[in-house]
Amino acid sequence: MVSSSWGGILADRLGSRALLASGFALMLAGIACTLAAPLVAVGAGISLLTVGYFTAHSVASGTVGRLARSANGHASSLYLLFYYMGSSVFGSCGGWAWQRGGWPGVVALVAAVAMAGIALSAGAPRRVPDRARGQGTVEDAAEAEAAQALDREGVVRGLDRADRWSGPRSRGA
Repeated sequence: MVSSSWGGILADRLGSRALLASGFALMLAGIACTLAAPLVAVGAGISLLTVGYFTAHSVASGTVGRLARSANGHASSLYLLFYYMGSSVFGSCGGWAWQRGGWPGVVALVAAVAMAGIALSAGAPRRVPDRARGQGTVEDAAEAEAAQALDREGVVRGLDRADRWSGPRSRGA
């Protein structure tokens, strides 16, 4: 619960890309610690793994809704669909890894997933626009300015705020 809250706060300050990669790196460090013999190291590893997992999850789920230009609910629903589907698939793969390689096999599976997460987080945006406060990235501001310029020239017509066709607008309105 704490790592999810901190993840959101830090994502606002540091950006989602850095925090996603950090969350996956914590998972990687945590799963490696579980290979150690002392029980204290295993406990610390499980803690690091959990904090990293929930940090990455909270940043990813928060980012999806803010990145969606429209249909935020659908975007969040799709994220959750793939979140639970991935959990089911990799949970089953964890059983296979346990049968084939014991705990080191499970560690290898989780490490591979964490490394894939680090690689994929490189494609995440650095900063995500905060629609509630009207803040956004430089790219969002440039895109909005270009759209306003096109609208002034009469190029963009007939779209209402929900991006649905509303018919032609009169130039005087």
